[in-house]
Amino acid sequence: MKYRLKFKKEDEIKFIGHLDLMRVFQKAIRRAQIPIAYSEGFNPHQLVTFPLPLTLGATSEGEYMELQLTKEMNIEILCEQLNQQLPLGLIILDGLPLLDTSTKGMTIVQGAQYELRYPILLAQSLNWQSKIHEFLNQTQIMIKKQTKTKTQMVNIREGIYCMDGWNAGQRLVLDLFLAAGSRQNIRPEWVMESFLQFCGLPFSASQLQIHRKDLFALKNKEWVSLQHFID
Repeated sequence: MKYRLKFKKEDEIKFIGHLDLMRVFQKAIRRAQIPIAYSEGFNPHQLVTFPLPLTLGATSEGEYMELQLTKEMNIEILCEQLNQQLPLGLIILDGLPLLDTSTKGMTIVQGAQYELRYPILLAQSLNWQSKIHEFLNQTQIMIKKQTKTKTQMVNIREGIYCMDGWNAGQRLVLDLFLAAGSRQNIRPEWVMESFLQFCGLPFSASQLQIHRKDLFALKNKEWVSLQHFID
């Protein structure tokens, strides 16, 4: 039986990388005595996957894991037993039983919603709605993308599906809906850096706060949260 679980990653654990996060969940599954299924072969491992790893240092209220069990479990009991074994900052929010034939989340994810916060002096505050309109009117928004072997220029404009912004005290807040997944993956920090440069403002990655709200798949040309998506 397959399940998709939605979880939060809060400030207390935002600097735990993806591999360490996997180990945390693996230990929690063992301690909770969840009837997890294992792969076959010389080095069997738990059948657990994560659709789209989160950037180190980011928080989220819309992370997902998919796991295969050897027998059916009540979804509320599954979430409760795991939550009892997870450290502070990781919370299972909800779960969804899947069909055994369901496509993996890492394959179906095509969109992600983010909230970004960046410190802005009052003297630097602009008409953000107007600037966003001008920014999105560009046919090209070029960024430098570093791969293992080279640096290349990439146009990210088509992957910015929706963008809004406003002041919150001395912070600029951007609400973004971006292309995500294996087909095209737009990193939210690329958008903030490009937008601030467009506005003539400095950017420092260390001051950027990234919060992921949810992941989405397309069904009948409509966006559906992974929390509710069954194919």
